[in-house]
Amino acid sequence: MTAMPAPGAPGDAVGGSARPTSTRPPITWTTRRADTSDMAGILACRKVTFAGEDLDKADAAYWNWEFVDNHAGPARLFVAVDGERIVGHYAVIPQRFVLDQQVLPGSIVVDVMTHPDYRFQGMFTRLGGYSLAQCEGDGDFEFTTGYPIREAVIPGHLKVGWRIRFRIGTYVMPLAMAPLLRARLPWLGKVPGLASVLGALPGAALRLWGKLRLGRGDAGVRIERREQVDAARLATFWEQVRAAPPAGCMLQERSAEYLAWRFDANPNRHYLYHLACDEGGKVLGFVVSRPAPLLDVEAMTVVDACLLPGVGEAVLRRLLADVRARAVEIGCPMLAMMVTQPNPYFPNPSRLGFLATPYRFSFITRPLAPGGRSEDDSLRWHLMWGDTDDV
Repeated sequence: MTAMPAPGAPGDAVGGSARPTSTRPPITWTTRRADTSDMAGILACRKVTFAGEDLDKADAAYWNWEFVDNHAGPARLFVAVDGERIVGHYAVIPQRFVLDQQVLPGSIVVDVMTHPDYRFQGMFTRLGGYSLAQCEGDGDFEFTTGYPIREAVIPGHLKVGWRIRFRIGTYVMPLAMAPLLRARLPWLGKVPGLASVLGALPGAALRLWGKLRLGRGDAGVRIERREQVDAARLATFWEQVRAAPPAGCMLQERSAEYLAWRFDANPNRHYLYHLACDEGGKVLGFVVSRPAPLLDVEAMTVVDACLLPGVGEAVLRRLLADVRARAVEIGCPMLAMMVTQPNPYFPNPSRLGFLATPYRFSFITRPLAPGGRSEDDSLRWHLMWGDTDDV
């Protein structure tokens, strides 16, 4: 990930406006289901479609982790083929959500792609409609979700039954202004030290403001850092969360099994767990962090967070203060997060010292079974980068 506009989302590589029908080339491709034997062809299509983007996603180990070894089951894969050549792709990955103690079989659509040689042929809509119809027929999912990066593809999603639910905001806490200024104003780098001079005063003010707003949190809470999931304690934690979730909150599962797959098993990315514990070692909440480049700056990203029912905001502040401390330790010039609002697990980030950025992303859903509760607009969704397939 090289820029804030890629917060974790299915890649929609279809750009531009549709050409007039009279100038469209003849359709020579068809759609079909795919399986693991198609991996090489899918990765070859990805390499061309997303040239230079997310290179760590283009190897076999990552592909198997995401699409085959998923803790909730293998992905449903669909492709457009021209003869033996894969020229389009649409994947639906199983996810499990909890709503008022009920488990809902959800999913996320990722890696939607059209080979550059086959654009402007209606593939995005046709392959999407075919794939979603197949998922409806399978009857395994109640709904699916998406985080389209490129606004230009949203009309194509709407044509096959998706709808925009809301926008998700991104937030940052600056810790050092000079790297941020150099990233946004490259000409400053031509004068040695200029960015440091210009950023000194506002940087100090922002650091102080963020530190005061975030505070230290609950000083009685002990923070543990772990590089792998603490399976026993986090299994107990998830049982307690499931037993009394906030009313009307749609939450993807945070079971120990899920965390081990999502964060520990990722072959190319490394995460750190910050656990908030009471005096007896009971886990009250956790945050998952990872350094990642955003806006051409190495940021400490808050990838995921969850708290026990009834645990106060002071525990979250304690966790985020530790993430901030880690950022300072390794020299990251800012903290960054993507999180839904309103959110029963996460207050408005501005109360915690974060600044809202201009980058907001659409969250879209599509029902795959009649009568599902996922389409209720009164739901509060707890979504962060960890709920996507990125960061």
